[in-house]
Amino acid sequence: MSTCSEPDPSTNGLLAVYGFRRGEILALGWDAVDFDANTIGICASRLAVSGGSETGATKTKTSTRTLPTPADLARASKAERKRHREMQLQLGTLWPNSGLVVVDALGNPPHPDTLTHAWRDALVDADLPTSDCTTHGIPARR
Repeated sequence: MSTCSEPDPSTNGLLAVYGFRRGEILALGWDAVDFDANTIGICASRLAVSGGSETGATKTKTSTRTLPTPADLARASKAERKRHREMQLQLGTLWPNSGLVVVDALGNPPHPDTLTHAWRDALVDADLPTSDCTTHGIPARR
């Protein structure tokens, strides 16, 4: 379960396992997740900047892409969407409605470093090396 400072680990963990970059995970909007076609469109990246973070273009032209959604990621995404709707009902008008897939328990987009720290913690918990602690530093399962 998420805390106020951490996004839900299931969806962002699977996105990392499938080779998405940190910024791509954080910029992914629900409008880019097509549950009917089972695809995810990557068209932006969220970057750490002085004093916070901002959304901009993907790292390279070829980074902008549409990918098939594997079954486990589709299940996790649907569960995350349901969780968002439940949080939105609980928070009412306080829900920021960013439209992003990865948000904290209050619906706010986390700072990119928050995802890096969560990823590092997951590697430590799994007794895996953290020397190359990047979400796209592992082989993609595509």
